[in-house]
Amino acid sequence: MEQRESFMKHVAVIGAGITGLTVAHALKKSGLAVSIFEAARTPGGVIRTNRTDGFLLESGPNSILAGGKPWEDLIDSLQLQNEVAAANASAKKRFIAKAGQLISLPSSPIGIFSSPFLSASGKLRFLKEPFVAKKTGDEDESLADFARRRFGREALDYLFNPFVRGIYAGRPEDLSVRHAFPMLAEAEKSGGSVTAGMLKKVFWKSGKPWTRKKMVSFNNGMEVLPQRLAHVMGDSLKLETRVASLAREGNRWRVGLESGAEPALFDSVVVTVPAHALPGLRIQDVPQQRLESLGRIPYASVRIRHLGFRRKDVAHPLDGFGFLVPEREGKIVLGVIFSSTLFPDRAPPDHVLLTVFAGGAGKPEVMDWGCEKLHDTVLTELRDYLGDLGRPVLENEVIVRNAIPQIIPGYGDFIRVMEECETLASGLFFGGNFRGGVSVLNCVENGLELAERVMANG
Repeated sequence: MEQRESFMKHVAVIGAGITGLTVAHALKKSGLAVSIFEAARTPGGVIRTNRTDGFLLESGPNSILAGGKPWEDLIDSLQLQNEVAAANASAKKRFIAKAGQLISLPSSPIGIFSSPFLSASGKLRFLKEPFVAKKTGDEDESLADFARRRFGREALDYLFNPFVRGIYAGRPEDLSVRHAFPMLAEAEKSGGSVTAGMLKKVFWKSGKPWTRKKMVSFNNGMEVLPQRLAHVMGDSLKLETRVASLAREGNRWRVGLESGAEPALFDSVVVTVPAHALPGLRIQDVPQQRLESLGRIPYASVRIRHLGFRRKDVAHPLDGFGFLVPEREGKIVLGVIFSSTLFPDRAPPDHVLLTVFAGGAGKPEVMDWGCEKLHDTVLTELRDYLGDLGRPVLENEVIVRNAIPQIIPGYGDFIRVMEECETLASGLFFGGNFRGGVSVLNCVENGLELAERVMANG
């Protein structure tokens, strides 16, 4: 037994966010020895859940749009089947803030034309999309330019803009359609228009098949997933352990710790720390200027406020997922999740919970506001759309700096730098929400693919 273990491939994973934990779990399941190094006191990255006075508060992602065999296999392997909480049926309704009102988003593209969501001229412009010529050339177009060109200015302002604020806490002008929303770019490329490309995918099943997804969390909140992954990894997970350097020793990697502890040797190293932390690593065979380049990937920061109210004090029925606020509305609030509507047991009986996101890439100055100013502004803006709210019985705030990477036009240059680093340093791999998608499901799927790459490396 000892002889077999001496030849077992040993992999170091740096960073215990959801990508790093997924990579490590997949490698361990495949029979490899794994060590995970995490600088923080707890695993899970930005995924945090707390219970306060009967309210369940999420300080990062509130849900997962989950589906597909990789996801189902992960849940099965972690024995979490009975812990998954499906979103309430009423959460299918979503609202957009417009001119001081909340307008329910249409449930299908056809519904746009019977909804007050767009004006008559905006609907006519939307109808022209199939007849707009396909863009030629290889320019990495921004989502704003893409949306304006194909669907018109109104659709950009009241569909694409709030959608981006909800996912990236960013702006369409600052995001690459090719890299941040590849499905849209591919639809235009394959079908000549987004409409034709989507129909082609559905009816002719061309390209990567769509997977039916459903919105889920866990009975005790999102932190259940990283906590269970961490539990399965056991002593392989080293918390409060910061990696300072990676050096070559023959065909292996020597991982140096900031604490000065004795370095260990590994056959491969998977780096999943946020891109802005990469310049802090010293990696032999990788020029520091390349790590500095990756460190320039921009991030959006957000302030999250949890507000609990007595149900009787809130005028709005809160009959949906929540609402997004377009930039044109001139508010600091990016969006609001009706948390107690979305999943059960998020608030005590006869109470409701709202989770409010403010700031983002469009309002970075909000991150430096005092608590009182933010409190007053948020409540004023909420009352503009929800009516009377009464007085909060619970208030909680979380400041998340460098929360979400911004996949800017020209992002292909960052991808090429990562690939160059991996070529220069055999056995080194990069992964995380800055490569392959920012959602929890993206990170899970990309983590599993990354594990396959490590195993294929020999």
